[in-house]
Amino acid sequence: YKTICVEFLRAGFNYPLPHRFLEQFRNSPQGLHFKKKRLAEVVERKIEKPFFYPLNIILLQAMDEGLVKNYPFQVLASLTVGPLLFILKDGSEGLLEVNEELMRNVANCCWDSVKR
Repeated sequence: YKTICVEFLRAGFNYPLPHRFLEQFRNSPQGLHFKKKRLAEVVERKIEKPFFYPLNIILLQAMDEGLVKNYPFQVLASLTVGPLLFILKDGSEGLLEVNEELMRNVANCCWDSVKR
């Protein structure tokens, strides 16, 4: 879980153009339709390889094993991905200096927000 969080941030900083595209796509009507379709697949456990596949699998397994709080999947995913996106956005805009230590600390904070 934490490794995925750190790698997500690292990839976003190393490849800012795809991140900006994904951010715009996610906020578009097409992106919302895509997200609803993929979310339904994840929640119904009809997973082949949806967006954020490794994170989805980890969260679903953690839910099954009682390792995370008893929230809907969407809340657990939002508590994970939401902070990462804001850190990535603020870091790429020069509002926040992001280094490896901060990325690890953010990953720990994300885990603390979902763990039981």
